[in-house]
Amino acid sequence: MRVAVVAQIKRGKSTLVNALLGQNIAPTAQLEATFTVGEFYDAPQPQVVVHFTGSDTKPLVVPPEHFQAYTINDPEQADLLRRIRKVEFGIPNPLLKRFRLLDTPGLGSIYQADSENTLLTLGVSGFLEAEEERRLERVLGEVGRSAADLHADTVQAVDGADAVVYLFDRALNERDASVVVRFLGPLGPSLNALKVVGVLSRCDQWYWPPADMDDADALVYDPLAVARRIVGRYLDQPETRRMFFRILPVAALAAAGTSALDEERLGWLDELGTMDPPRLAAALGDANRFASPGQIAGVPLPPPARAALIAEIGAWGTMKAALYRRDHVGASELRQLMQRDSGVAEVRRMLAEHFGNRSAVLKLDQALRDISGRISRIRRDAVSSGSTVPAVVGTVAGIVERIRLNEAEMPEFGVLEDFYQGRLRLDQHEVAEILRVSGEQGRSVAARLGRPDDAPLPELIALADARSSAWMNRGETDGLDGAIAAASRQIGLSYGRISERIKVARQLLRWDEGAEGQG
Repeated sequence: MRVAVVAQIKRGKSTLVNALLGQNIAPTAQLEATFTVGEFYDAPQPQVVVHFTGSDTKPLVVPPEHFQAYTINDPEQADLLRRIRKVEFGIPNPLLKRFRLLDTPGLGSIYQADSENTLLTLGVSGFLEAEEERRLERVLGEVGRSAADLHADTVQAVDGADAVVYLFDRALNERDASVVVRFLGPLGPSLNALKVVGVLSRCDQWYWPPADMDDADALVYDPLAVARRIVGRYLDQPETRRMFFRILPVAALAAAGTSALDEERLGWLDELGTMDPPRLAAALGDANRFASPGQIAGVPLPPPARAALIAEIGAWGTMKAALYRRDHVGASELRQLMQRDSGVAEVRRMLAEHFGNRSAVLKLDQALRDISGRISRIRRDAVSSGSTVPAVVGTVAGIVERIRLNEAEMPEFGVLEDFYQGRLRLDQHEVAEILRVSGEQGRSVAARLGRPDDAPLPELIALADARSSAWMNRGETDGLDGAIAAASRQIGLSYGRISERIKVARQLLRWDEGAEGQG
């Protein structure tokens, strides 16, 4: 699996990548990062390979510590940077055992004309401050690139990806929605809601501190809880559900920063932990003042240390980490707690379960879509030229259809896609059951049935048969919508296949036990 992290330019993509990896590898400290596609994968030892455009230039192997030099702006090697297609970084990392993670340069603003949705220009206007916009355009110009180039690189990277994490911050506004629709549109049906997870980023910066609460309340106020309510409203809208499988809120800076805390910074947090908690919350409530050069009464840290903490883990992250250290939490446990509190652990779990557990069916679905797309083009070309469609095209189309109907997991995948596209009305309990039986919580038959791995086989068979009957009976209900009836029968057949699989396994075990007894 290849999972691409995508957003408009300068939206915190690399910070999220670092938080997910639990390592500060992707460059984040500069406006001009990231300029090239970074592809992270699991490897026994760190290794970096730079790939260039064109077939005449061989890949370049460089020391791991030089990775960032090939992904951020450097006018002195502008010619080299313009020729880079992507930079691969192999690192030992548990998350990457499931899939490769792509850090993309970013999408530009999209300006459209009339009813044709014609793409006119790609730039950075509208979502960067004017000064940042001028600086970015200047930096891009120094290496002979533009926002349109970064956008094109991102589109190309995602076109070859199996799934997408789309990041937006503060709110999924009309501009973000238009970007998703316009961006995913050219890829046709290759990307759908089952392949796109949304991330609402920087929740700690937008939703903390609460303006109408006192300092004591700010200590326990959870900005991610506010963000979850916002996300819930988004997913209640059919047009949003068609774009995203899930939308998860995160405070990626807090997670990424605490994963890289050294002893000096831990000491700074220990000093802040000596403060009265409400007073600490009050001091951090104004992040700009906390990071300012002047002294702050009652705050034991000098200005450079305060500024570093705000830049590296944010105000909310600093408060949370300092309070954990006050409770004598060690460095390793602190990182785990901040991964949890920041929402990053939930995003990692979602990626591992939804994308990792479905890697085979997602890749098969992508391959079948590619073939179907080629079949459609051949047929269109034949019609426009007045020629006959080759007979083999119909044969291949039939094979594709049979695979979709009969290959394990593909039918359930089709039912889920119909739901997310608004073609099926199912309640959340039904959707959760279909997700589970299709492998969301694991690929074993026990996981698909929602039972522990050591559940007795007779119990699993009885449960699978019962669920098969329930769904099949639902599909035969008089007056039921035709699409829902067909989907119900399909899920009933899926449970039936699981039951048969367990029965075969049980027979083999009995045969093996009998043969062992005779031996």
